[in-house]
Amino acid sequence: MSNLRIAIIEPSPALGYGLKKLIGKFDAELNVAGVYRDIVSFRKDAINEIDIILINPLLVDFHATVRDIFPHNRTSAFLVAIPYGFINEEALKDYDGKLNLFDDGATLIQKLKTIVGKTKSDPVDQSNDIKFTAYY
Repeated sequence: MSNLRIAIIEPSPALGYGLKKLIGKFDAELNVAGVYRDIVSFRKDAINEIDIILINPLLVDFHATVRDIFPHNRTSAFLVAIPYGFINEEALKDYDGKLNLFDDGATLIQKLKTIVGKTKSDPVDQSNDIKFTAYY
């Protein structure tokens, strides 16, 4: 795995920059190219060749999916949710993976590498059950 470029889209500066520092501390192959407070700021910067987008799913409009905002035909980046609070599990189905705020650095890095190791065609759980899960 060569160097991977990551964009973090998270409205909390403490969480966004905390993730950046944690990723940089635990793995030299992962490079956080930018931390953004919203999707508009990310788009204005127009970072090219991002491999992983870490995004707070609460930033995605309730009437859209993350794939409406970042369609497969426009980005090859892996979309990884940073959920916290109450999140509808159905809203997470279009992400390639999710992180847990309580993951330590080594676990977080391992999860990111596992997500990147998957292909975009890996099956996604298409369960019709709507579940709400609290992420803290």
